[in-house]
Amino acid sequence: MREPVAAALWLNFVMLLATLSLLSVPVMAPVIAADLGLSPTFLGTYIAALWASSMITSVTAGSLIARYGAMRVSQGVLLGCAAALGCAGFFGTVWALVPAAILIGCAQGAETPASSALLARITPRAQQTIIFSLKQTGTQLGGMIAGVAFPLALAVMSWQAALLTSMAVLVLAAISLEGPRRRFDHARGSHGHAASVGFRQACTLLLNDGRLMRLAILAFSFVAVQVCLNTFLVAYLVAERHLPIAVAGPLLAAAQVGGLAGRLGWGLVSGRYVRASHLLGALGVGMLVCSAAIGLYGTVMPVAALGLLAFLFGLTASGWNGIHLAEISHILPPQDVGRMIGVIFIIGTCGIVLGPLVFSAIATRVSFATAYVVTSGWALIGLITLVWPAKKSAVR
Repeated sequence: MREPVAAALWLNFVMLLATLSLLSVPVMAPVIAADLGLSPTFLGTYIAALWASSMITSVTAGSLIARYGAMRVSQGVLLGCAAALGCAGFFGTVWALVPAAILIGCAQGAETPASSALLARITPRAQQTIIFSLKQTGTQLGGMIAGVAFPLALAVMSWQAALLTSMAVLVLAAISLEGPRRRFDHARGSHGHAASVGFRQACTLLLNDGRLMRLAILAFSFVAVQVCLNTFLVAYLVAERHLPIAVAGPLLAAAQVGGLAGRLGWGLVSGRYVRASHLLGALGVGMLVCSAAIGLYGTVMPVAALGLLAFLFGLTASGWNGIHLAEISHILPPQDVGRMIGVIFIIGTCGIVLGPLVFSAIATRVSFATAYVVTSGWALIGLITLVWPAKKSAVR
C-alpha cells in the first residue's frame, strides 16, 4: 500500500492547489464584483465558461496521459492554473477573467483523468475506494484553505495581489512534482503504453454499458449540486444574509470540512459495510434536503446552525466523488480508466456548466435562496438514475 498512498498524497496536493485556483474568484467574488462594477451573479457565466473549457482537455486526456505520464500532466495542470491566476491578477480587468476561466478549465479537465489513471494502475482493487477517496479530499482541503486564506489576504492586499501570490505558489508546486514524476511516470513506464481504447471506442462503450451510463448521469446531476454549493455560497450569504465576507468565507470552509470528512468516511464504509449504490443514494437524499434547507432557512437561522448545515451539505454534496471514481475503475481494465473517466467527465461537465447557469439565472430574476431550492432538483435526477434498471454489458 506504500506506493498507492504516496501517489494519492501527491495527487491530493495537486487537486488541493487546482481547487484553490478554481475557488479563488468565487470566494473573492463580492470584492471583485464591487471593484469591476459587476453583479455577483457574474459567477454563473464565469464558472460555466471555466467548465465548458475543461471539455477540451477531457477529450484529449487519455492521449496526454499515455504520451507524457500522469505526473507530467499534473505538472501541466498546476502551470495552467498559475498562468490563469497570473493573467487575472496582472491585468485585473473583466476581460482578464475570460482567459483565466478558460485556462483553469483546461487544467481541471486533465486533473481527474490523470490522477485516476495512475491510481487505478498501481492500487489493488480492494483498496481502490479508500485510495481514490483519500486523493479526492484535495478538493475539500483546497476549499477550506480558499475559504479562509482569501478573506484574510483581502485584509492586507488587493484581490489582484492575492491572485499573483497564489500564482507563485502554484509554480513552485509544479517544480516540486519533478521527483514524484520520475518515480511514478518513468519508473513505472506509465507514458510508454497507450490506452487500449480510443476516445470514440470509449464513447461507444459508455453508450452500450448501462452501469457506466448510470454513473455518467449520476456525475452530471450530483456535480451540479456540488458546484453550486461551492460557487455561490459566499455570494449568497453576503448578498442576502448580509454577512461580512470574513464570516461567509469560513462557512464555505465548513462545507469543505464536511466534504473532507465525507470523502474519507464514505470511502471507508463503501463496499465493506454498505453497498456503493445504496450509499450514493443516501448521499443524494442528503444533498437534496440540505440544498432545499439552505435556500429556505439560510437567511434566518443562527450562524452556528448555518455552519452545521453547511457542514452537512458538504458531507453529502462533496463526499460522493471517491466512491464514484472507484466504481468506474472496478468496471474497467486499469489501462482504460483514464480514457473512460475523461469521457464521463465530459458528461459531468455538462452538469457543472448547466448548474451554475440555471442557478445564476434564477438568482438574478428571483433570489439566491430560491436558486438553492431549485438546485435540489439536480440531486433528484441522480436518485432517479440510481433506481433505474441498468443494462450490463461485457467490458474488455
